[in-house]
Amino acid sequence: MDILCKDTEGNFVVIELKRDKAPDKVVAQVDGYMEWVERNLAQSGQDVHGLIVARSLDSRLQHMLPRRPDIEVRLYDWRLELNEWTNEQGPSQ
Repeated sequence: MDILCKDTEGNFVVIELKRDKAPDKVVAQVDGYMEWVERNLAQSGQDVHGLIVARSLDSRLQHMLPRRPDIEVRLYDWRLELNEWTNEQGPSQ
C-alpha cells in the first residue's frame, strides 16, 4: 500500500496511488491491503476503507466500484502555469 492513515473518526484508510489510469485489478490490490489491516491493526469497531487516487479509471473499474462502497476514488489533474518574468519587475516581495 502506498499510504496508510486514519480518518477523523479514527478508522483506517488504505490509499493506493496510480500515476495515470487505474486498472480494474487495483480493486483486488486495495482489498488485499484492507484485509491485512483488518487482521493486523484494526481494533474492534474500527472500520477500514480504501481510497484509489488516479488520473483516470479503466472502464472495467468504473463498473466494479458501485459494488464496493468501502473503496472511494479521487481523480487528479495537473496544471502548470508559466508567467514571463523580466528584469524590470525586480525581486518579489
